Amino acid sequence: MLDTERETEMKLALKVLLSRKALLGALPVVVALLLSGVISFSYNLLLKNYRDAVDHTFQVMSGIDNVLLRLQDAETGQRGFIITGDDAYLAPFKSAEQELSEALAGLGRLVSDNADQQIEIANLQQLADGKLSELQQTIMTRRNEGWNPQGSRS
Repeated sequence: MLDTERETEMKLALKVLLSRKALLGALPVVVALLLSGVISFSYNLLLKNYRDAVDHTFQVMSGIDNVLLRLQDAETGQRGFIITGDDAYLAPFKSAEQELSEALAGLGRLVSDNADQQIEIANLQQLADGKLSELQQTIMTRRNEGWNPQGSRS
């Protein structure tokens, strides 16, 4: 009976030894898998941040394009009025004035986290205001002086 007890103890010790060896053998594989998961997660997070930055840049560029389009609409209305003298042609100008301020405000919100871009949007605002002022002045000149302003050749 002593032999069977000893044999049982030996089998148990062998199982424990094998399981420790198995664990030690599997440990590098488990560590590699965990490390691979961490690296994969951090790259996915980095890619998401890059994608968000690209989306934000696209939104800012679209906002700038929108400002340009509103200025072109204002010029279109001004040009139509100057040529015809008909107030109906001022509709694009009037709607562009309102939409332009909304577009510039939207741009301001988009760049609120970037001081350099805020300065650029403020410069754009000044340029747009100057252009609108010029357009309004030519509209008033056409309205007040007609097709041939005073002092011009007939």
